Amino acid sequence: MEKINSRLLSWASVLDERTREQALRTSSMLFVFPHLALMPDAHLGKGATVGSVIPTAATRIAQHHIQVAQQLAYSRAAARRTFTHEQLRAAMVGIEFRDTEAFLDEIPAAYKDIDQVMADAAPLVQVRHTLRQLVNVKGT
Repeated sequence: MEKINSRLLSWASVLDERTREQALRTSSMLFVFPHLALMPDAHLGKGATVGSVIPTAATRIAQHHIQVAQQLAYSRAAARRTFTHEQLRAAMVGIEFRDTEAFLDEIPAAYKDIDQVMADAAPLVQVRHTLRQLVNVKGT
């Protein structure tokens, strides 16, 4: 195994210069985590080398979202302690919901901002359509 850099490991027996350049480019992409590995049969491909093992940053992104959730989202109990029924009514204008204290933990402010979540995931996703909430149903 050759450690080409901290993000690129190679088991390739023969690695031509163009394949090496392509692998270096791919290994520098944000979603590659922790490193790209080249198998013995690695050769030039389209976008990434053929014979690449590309672990993604899904784990890193999940860790980030857990941290963000701890900073920006509330547990149900914390939401009930933090927000008022009047704030719930104001936040739910235009959304059909059962207007009771039981819905206090469903206030939109208790959740992570979806626009920020999607922005954080931009390297991994393509937004094709955005939905708007019309109703909130919660069992009691």
